[in-house]
Amino acid sequence: MKPLAKSVACLFLLVTIAAADAAGPAKSKTSAKLTTEAETELPVAAMVGDQPVYVAEVDDLLAGRRRKTAGAASAELRAAALDQAINQRLVAGYLVKQGYAVAKQESDELLAELKRKLEAQSLTFDEFLSRHGLNERMVRRRLEWDVMWAGFLANEATDEALQRFFDLHRRDYDGSELRVSHILLPVKTEDGEAKLRAALEQADKLRSQIVSGNLSFAKAAEEHSSGPSRRHGGDLGFIPLHDRMTAAFSRAAFELKKGEISKPVVDQFGVHLIQCTDVKAGDKTWQDARRELVEDFARERFLELAKKQRKEVSVKIVRVK
Repeated sequence: MKPLAKSVACLFLLVTIAAADAAGPAKSKTSAKLTTEAETELPVAAMVGDQPVYVAEVDDLLAGRRRKTAGAASAELRAAALDQAINQRLVAGYLVKQGYAVAKQESDELLAELKRKLEAQSLTFDEFLSRHGLNERMVRRRLEWDVMWAGFLANEATDEALQRFFDLHRRDYDGSELRVSHILLPVKTEDGEAKLRAALEQADKLRSQIVSGNLSFAKAAEEHSSGPSRRHGGDLGFIPLHDRMTAAFSRAAFELKKGEISKPVVDQFGVHLIQCTDVKAGDKTWQDARRELVEDFARERFLELAKKQRKEVSVKIVRVK
């Protein structure tokens, strides 16, 4: 797919949503004023160098996170959305310096193509801006970002780079399964911070006793763990990386070598200690996992670049809410 088509495709979801709720959902507080209001008067969430990150951009990312988690807009989700918006602005600045900037003519073409797509949905560009709390500059920046990032990845995510990434994280992609045991100290969300801290302290003490050889993992599970696995020394059998345990549990487990014990891991069920007792290697190749590899490679490169840029570019938080 060409960069232009790829970029416009990235906004199809917004176009569809805007058309679907055309019957009259509540408009953004910023409303249609965004099309005429001076950019300096728009609510700004952060400054990245001399570039603003608008509150509306953060709200848009937050809406995406809420759809993925099917939850309410918690303070943690908003903070994560703000962090993502700042990182994107940092990386966009880096890409411009590296020669990936989008020319004015191409930017105009991107915007014109989006407007044609909106018209096909019987939606004007101004209505689109109003419904999503955006202005033209924000939309251009999103379209240009998609093109720059796609161009960067086309040069970075080569077959050689993907194979190296696969070799570094082979167990994550080759279908490996781990046999694990765990000790669960249950903590509910409503139990509060004090109970969580107590469970973390207890897990640390148990881990120290196990690592020092003063207590076996199986005995500790039998005496302290919650759930039926305690009757089997905490043994859960073989688990894949995805779709059985929580993401936090699986990620911690797959970082362990055979015989290792994790540090305390927190998820919605409480605090876990995890021991890897066996490894069943998978047989998938990097080509089999190419799509997932590209996504994870892109995510890692994005975070690497953002971290580097934070050391070189000033970031100022203007407002959190």
